[in-house]
Amino acid sequence: KPTGLPPMNPQAQAVYQQGKAAFKAGQLQTAMAYFSQATQYDPRAAQPYFALGTVQERLNRGQAIASYQRAFQLAPAYEDAIVAYGLAMAQQGALSNADSFLTDKRGRLPKAARVAAALAEVKSLQKDTASAQSIAQEALKVDPDCRPAMLTIARDHFRQRRLDLSLYALRAILDGFGDDNPARDKDNAEAHLLRATIWDEQNERAAAMDAYKKVVQLRPDIVVARLKLATYLLEAGDAQQALPILQQALNYDQNNIGLHLSIGDALRLMGRFDEAKKEFEWVAQRDSSLP
Repeated sequence: KPTGLPPMNPQAQAVYQQGKAAFKAGQLQTAMAYFSQATQYDPRAAQPYFALGTVQERLNRGQAIASYQRAFQLAPAYEDAIVAYGLAMAQQGALSNADSFLTDKRGRLPKAARVAAALAEVKSLQKDTASAQSIAQEALKVDPDCRPAMLTIARDHFRQRRLDLSLYALRAILDGFGDDNPARDKDNAEAHLLRATIWDEQNERAAAMDAYKKVVQLRPDIVVARLKLATYLLEAGDAQQALPILQQALNYDQNNIGLHLSIGDALRLMGRFDEAKKEFEWVAQRDSSLP
């Protein structure tokens, strides 16, 4: 919950809250409409623009970056919007631009630990592990409770295949090391997801499956966790349990080819062949290279 932002007027606040509820329910189109309406009711409020950007990014709309930019133009110290803007550029492959932007913002906001953590994430994506680790540690000096910095340290170790170090960092976040050093953020869904991914690679199937379940419980919108969990269930022959997990994931990513492929597989295993055929045809039309 960002602090120091100007309050929204009551009319904008009401539809903004409706948008948040719609997003939580997986109704992204409805959420986008509410957030857009909130920007109209209060054009000077930054929060609805940030929220609008998050939905637009989910729906692969090109306007997301512009929405984030508008949010921090209205509130220049709005860390959430600054971070989202920088990381959205990075995810689109503009790593140098993201680096320059976040470096500039870090200079202007030296106490903004999450901005530093985002810059560390970009450095890691650029394979500059020394800078990534150093900047993340500097972010933790500014704010010892900066969860994104902790997660970037673990992610960078993972990207460099230092899996033991990544798991150690994740243990500090999720489990802690006894009463004197408790878990820093035991319900961090992204940390659970990273640990599940490592356990999956190491063929620790039971532990990975439990971790994916935890991610889905904490963050229903993380599609990859739903897909991985459902894949385990399908491999175990439990299509009945896998199908609703996959179908609910479509609320957050309707055009995900992997989801439709797995839904087709679940329907096939359940003997619902006509429905399965429609899913496979949908996938084949969009990517005919899939064997």
